[in-house]
Amino acid sequence: MPATTLWKTLLGLALTVGLAAGCSGGGASAPAGAASGPPMPSYAALPTRSMAPSTYGVASGAGASDPTTQAVDLPTVMRLAAGRNLDVQIVRERLRESHAQMVHAGWWMLPTIRPGVRFNSVDGNVQSTEGAIVDVNKRNAFAGAGVYVDWEIGDALFDQLAAWQRAGASRHAADAGLNDATLAAAEAYLDLLRAQTALAIADEAAELYDNLLAETEARVAAGGGFRGDVLRARAKRSHAAVDQSRATRQQRDAALRLREILDLPSTVELYASEGAPVKLELVDANQSEDELLRQALLGRPEVRQAEFDSKAALAERNRTTVGPWIPRVTAGWEGGGFGRDFDSLGGSSDVGVGVSWEVGRDGIGGKARQAAAAARERESRIRIQQVRQHVIRQVASARNQAVSQDEAMQAAERGVADAKEALELYRKRQQVGVGIPLDAIVAQETYAEAQLDYLDAVIGYDKAQMRLLHSVGAIGR
Repeated sequence: MPATTLWKTLLGLALTVGLAAGCSGGGASAPAGAASGPPMPSYAALPTRSMAPSTYGVASGAGASDPTTQAVDLPTVMRLAAGRNLDVQIVRERLRESHAQMVHAGWWMLPTIRPGVRFNSVDGNVQSTEGAIVDVNKRNAFAGAGVYVDWEIGDALFDQLAAWQRAGASRHAADAGLNDATLAAAEAYLDLLRAQTALAIADEAAELYDNLLAETEARVAAGGGFRGDVLRARAKRSHAAVDQSRATRQQRDAALRLREILDLPSTVELYASEGAPVKLELVDANQSEDELLRQALLGRPEVRQAEFDSKAALAERNRTTVGPWIPRVTAGWEGGGFGRDFDSLGGSSDVGVGVSWEVGRDGIGGKARQAAAAARERESRIRIQQVRQHVIRQVASARNQAVSQDEAMQAAERGVADAKEALELYRKRQQVGVGIPLDAIVAQETYAEAQLDYLDAVIGYDKAQMRLLHSVGAIGR
C-alpha cells in the first residue's frame, strides 16, 4: 500500500471511530454492554456567579437607615445558596473537570501529528555494518511530518468506561453539594431568626424591668416600700442589659455566618424579614419510616454517586484482568523531503506497523495489580452500603427530632400562655400596691424562659423539617 494511502486510511479510521464514540464536547453515548452514563450538561449550562454586587436577589429592609442592611427570607436564602455558595461552586468545577476528563478519554484513537525539520551530521570514525572502522563525512536533512498511533486498546477502552462513570458520580456529587449548602443556608437563616427573636424577648424584659424599677422607686419615695426591693430591681435591670448585649452579639454572629455561606460582600448586613418564626410543614413526619426511607434511597444523590463510583471501580478492575489480553497496536508514517542538505531535498516516506502484548507486572499475569484493583472494587461496594446506612440514620434522626420538637412546641406553647397570665396578675398586684416586687420579678423571669422555650422548640422543629427534607433528597429541588 502506498504511504499516502496508508496515512489517509489511518487518519480516516481514527476520526470515524473517535467521532462515532461521541467524544466531542457535546457528550458521549456508552458502548454496548456498559452501564449508561448520565447526560452531561454543557459548560455553558452550568450555573455561574453572574450576580452583580448590588443585586443579590435580596430585598432592602423597609425603613432601614443603612443602605447596606438587607432583609432576606427563607426562600431567598435557599435560592442564593444554590448560586453563590463557595462549596457549591467548587463541586461544579469538579463536575466540569470530570466532564473534560471523560471527553479526553474518548479521543484515544486520534493519532499524534509531528511536523518539523531535522539535520544530522557525522564526521570521523564510525563502524560499518560489516564491523570495519571507516572515516566518514556525511550529513542529511529532512523536512516533513510524521503521523503516529500507539493504541493500548485494552487500557483505553476501560479507561473510557471508568471516566464515563466518574463523570456520573461527579454529577451526583454536585447535587449532593447543592443539597448540603442549601441545608446549611436554611439552618443559618433560622439561627438568625432565632437570635433576632431572642433579642426582641430581651428588649421586652428590659422594658418591663424599667417599669418595675420606676414603680418600686416611687413606692419607696412615698414611704411605703423597702429600699432592698429597689436595689434588687436595679440588679435585674442590669442583668437584662447583659442579656440584651449577649442577644445582640448572637444576632450579629448569626448574620455573619449567613453572609459567609451566601458569599456576600462584607458591606452587606443581613437580617430576617420574618417577624417571628412559624412552624414549617415541609415533610409529613407522621408517615411511616419505611416510606421516608424509600424516598431517601431513591432521591439521595450520595447513593447514586456511590453506585457510579462502584461501576468505575469495576471498569478499572476489568482493565487489569481483560485489558492485557487486547493487543497494543502501534503504527507510524513519516514523509517529506530528504537529502544531503535542505537545498537538495527529495521525496521520502517511511511506514511501520506493529502488534504486541505485554506479559509481566503490568500486563498478562500481573497478579498484584489485579488484586489491588479487585480490593478497590470491593471497597466501592462496601461504600454503597455505608452510604445507605448513613442515609437511613439521617432519616430516622430527622424524623425523631421533628416528632420530639412538635411535642415540645405544644408544651412550650401552654407554658407561654400560663406564664403570661401569671405575669399579668402579679403586675396588677404590684401596680395597686398589694404585691411585692420579687413576685413580679420571678413572674417576668418565668415568662421570658417560657418564651425562649417556645422559640427554641419552633426553631428546632423547623430545622428538623429542613433536615428531613434534606435526608430524603428533596431540599435542592
